Amino acid sequence: MNDNLYLKLEIINFINKKELMEEIIFNVEGMNCNHCVNAVEIELQELNLISYNVEIGKVTAKFDKEKSSEELIKNAITEAGYRVL
Repeated sequence: MNDNLYLKLEIINFINKKELMEEIIFNVEGMNCNHCVNAVEIELQELNLISYNVEIGKVTAKFDKEKSSEELIKNAITEAGYRVL
């Protein structure tokens, strides 16, 4: 394959993947300590996320829209016993 064509295809592929990524921040009620953070992290580990960060009262998640969703992340937080605001 021509090197220029290959490079163009790689750039298009990168742009398409970037458009499928989303980052979202959730405020979470009821998280008071590191045990709470760990409980949410355990639930999020089950999802196919690109990355996530859990702090007391806040969850930030980056995900591929083809592999996960905002609703799945909210459900995982709820399963851990907390309420998404």
